[in-house]
Amino acid sequence: MGINSKELILVPSSKTSKTKLAQKLAPPEKYPVISGSIGLMILINIIGIVLAAASDNYIFMDYGFYVSLIVTFLSLIFGIKYNLKEWPKKVEEWEKLYFCFKCGHIFELKDKNISNNSDSNVTANNFILNN
Repeated sequence: MGINSKELILVPSSKTSKTKLAQKLAPPEKYPVISGSIGLMILINIIGIVLAAASDNYIFMDYGFYVSLIVTFLSLIFGIKYNLKEWPKKVEEWEKLYFCFKCGHIFELKDKNISNNSDSNVTANNFILNN
């Protein structure tokens, strides 16, 4: 069994190169509040300018600006709310996961004594093999 060699292939990314395995095991990402909101604002304004130029009616530019302000404000609110409330929960769940290099499965140990109590005679290896 083991790790599939296809998981070691590099995958294109905007920031860095990551293998599929690294992407699979990566922690949850935060919402990019500032860059995401600015990107939405710029995109909506460009759409408004294009529509205004295509129709010779500049009301699209005005509405596009106001719509972009509203969407940007909502994006900021929901992004900050996600980063403060939802993201920590996802990271906490992610920190409880384990990865098996032999079979490639991601799992969570159900018996807390195995991962937290070093005095126990039962090891994680024996637990996984016996269950």
